[in-house]
Amino acid sequence: MGMTVAQANEVLSSIIGDGVYVSLHTAHPEETGAAEVAGGGYRRLEAAFGDPVEGAASSLAALEFELLPRVVVTHISLWDRSREGFLRWSSPLEAPTPVRDRGTFRIAAGDLRIQLRGNS
Repeated sequence: MGMTVAQANEVLSSIIGDGVYVSLHTAHPEETGAAEVAGGGYRRLEAAFGDPVEGAASSLAALEFELLPRVVVTHISLWDRSREGFLRWSSPLEAPTPVRDRGTFRIAAGDLRIQLRGNS
C-alpha cells in the first residue's frame, strides 16, 4: 500500500506550513540547491499555499521575480528561509523559460502546485 491521501496532506502541511521561499534555478538543483539564479535583483520570494486537499496544495498569490539577469530558468525550489536554509522541494518547469536581462519571471496564483500521490 502506498501513502494515503491523509498522510500526503500531512506531509505537504509539514513542507508548506511554516512558510516557504521560492527559488529559481538554471539547472537541476540536486539536493544542495545548486544552480540557483544569482545577480541582478534576484532574491527568493515568500509564497503562501492553501491547505492541502487530496494530496496537493497550490500557491495563493502570484509571484514576480523582477530585475533578473539574463538566464534560462529550468527548475523551481522551495526553501525554509530566504537565504541559505533547507531545500524542501524542487521540480523542473514544463519547459525551460528564457528571461531577458532585467526581465521578470512570473508564477501566476495557483500555478505553483505541489502534489504527492496518495491512495484513497
